[in-house]
Amino acid sequence: MSSRLGWMMVLMAGIGTVCIGCQQPPSPGLKERQDLRDAWARGEVSEESVVQHPEAVTVAMGPSPLIYEARQSGVAHLRDATTGAELASAPVTRGTILRIDESTGVFVNAQRVRPGPMPAGHGYTISMDLEHSEGWHTSVMDAPSPAVSGKQPAKSPAQQ
Repeated sequence: MSSRLGWMMVLMAGIGTVCIGCQQPPSPGLKERQDLRDAWARGEVSEESVVQHPEAVTVAMGPSPLIYEARQSGVAHLRDATTGAELASAPVTRGTILRIDESTGVFVNAQRVRPGPMPAGHGYTISMDLEHSEGWHTSVMDAPSPAVSGKQPAKSPAQQ
């Protein structure tokens, strides 16, 4: 009987060892998810977790000549990216052409707002101020199908 009990103990120990070895490894990101859950439950807010809303968005950057057509109304800022200096700032409407040219200057549509020449080899940026509103607005536009637009898709040479 004691030998049977001994074999049972050995068998149970073996099964226990096998079961412990079969545990799933912790999933990647588990600690981060647990930390987030704990912070959320405690209501902690750190400087890094506060959502920041930019005042302006860079819409074009590069060497001279830099040209951009405004897609919305707002205030445009034209800057020398090399020095950080603002070259001009102007209210614009949709379709306004903004241009920075080292030799001729800075233009809003055809009006020169800063004469050239400017230092050669500098980089430039054009940014637009963002409107601050209480709501969030989106729109979805579907492209018209060929039948609706009145145009038929082009036929391949094999179909002609």
